[in-house]
Order: sequence, then structure tokens, then C-alpha cells
Amino acid sequence: MKIKSIYTPSARQEMLEFITNKPETTLEVGCREGLFTKSIKAIYNIKDSWGIEPDSSIKESAEQNIKNVIIDFFTKDSELPEKYFDLIIFNDVLEHMYDPWSALEKAKTLLTENGIIIVSLPNIRHKSVLKELIFNDNFEYKSAGILDATHIRFFTKTTMIGMFNEVGLEIIKHKPVILIKKRRWYKKITQLPRLIFNVLTLNKFESLQFSQYAFTLQNRNTI
Repeated sequence: MKIKSIYTPSARQEMLEFITNKPETTLEVGCREGLFTKSIKAIYNIKDSWGIEPDSSIKESAEQNIKNVIIDFFTKDSELPEKYFDLIIFNDVLEHMYDPWSALEKAKTLLTENGIIIVSLPNIRHKSVLKELIFNDNFEYKSAGILDATHIRFFTKTTMIGMFNEVGLEIIKHKPVILIKKRRWYKKITQLPRLIFNVLTLNKFESLQFSQYAFTLQNRNTI
């Protein structure tokens, strides 16, 4: 079966809380139409915005929201100004790369002294994936989500943290990502049972409950 990954435009409002500084220069990797950068501009005094995106068909849309749009893949050889960006964004991007480690190493060289990187990543240990594996002997790619057909790398919460440590990034904030439209329902319906379950199991199964995690990172030597 041929599967085509389909991405709909999203401003990713739930990721705004991971911006812990007051950026003036931004780089959004895998920027698509630049809607997240647009959201940032509505809050912060952004003097210069950059985006890098491999899909040339959406360049004009991206340029409506981002000052400098580069049509290319983000690699260690990408020509970008070093020590320039206060904020670098990887929203659901690293899992599409063959070598996300080198991408993060590259990003480190582009950060200002107090610059940060924000990252969101899908969690392969989510209960929906394990259920299919354990009970149905099934690991089938989808058109979107954790098993998106375009995902090259898969991470658990533990291996996400391991990757950041390996490349010398300090985690200054991290938590599960819950979409804005689902937050009220999630908190109302599941908070108490979830807390009880996590206490009883010493948080060993906490990551089964969340499909995605987000992080705020900075160079370790700046702490």
C-alpha cells in the first residue's frame, strides 16, 4: 500500500510556552508556511526571521510570514549566520532526518550566547503503538501521526533526552505536548486517574500516555 504523508497548516500554538527568552532573531527549521513564526511575531519584537523548508511549492506562502526563506534541507553544511539566532525551532522535524544529531550540532553553532532551541518529537512508546505491536503484531505506517510514513527516526522520551545530552544541549524545560483544542478535555477527564496511575507505578509507564514531548534546550556551556 502506498502511503502519502499529508500535512495541514498549523500554527502550533501549544509550543509557544517553550520560548523562555525574548527572541529578536529566529530560525524555523521545516517552517512550512511559517505560521509558527507568525505567531511568535505577534508576541515578540522580532527583528529578523529565517526559515528553511525543502518544499519549494510553499515558498511564497512562507515568505508572507518569514523574512528570509531558504528552500533546502537543513544539514551541517547549511549556510546560515553563526551565533546569530536567539531562537531555533524544530517542531516535528528531527524525526524526518537521517542524522538529527548533526542537525542539533549545527544548530548549536547558530545560537547566540543566550539562545535557545525548542523541539517537539513524537513518542514511539505511546500506548497506541504498543497496543498494535503487542496484541495485533502490527507496525504499519500511516499518513500522519507517530507512524507517519516519512518518519526516519523514532524516539522514546528516554532516547530523546539521551540525544540532547549526547550533543551537549542542556534541557531547561520539558513536558508532554497536548494540543490546545484537547487541553481542557484532557485535564478534566484524565488528570486524577493519570496521577493515581503514575504514583502507583512510580512513573514507569508515564510516557505511554503521551504521543509527543517538547523541550527547551540551550548550549550546556551557557548554564
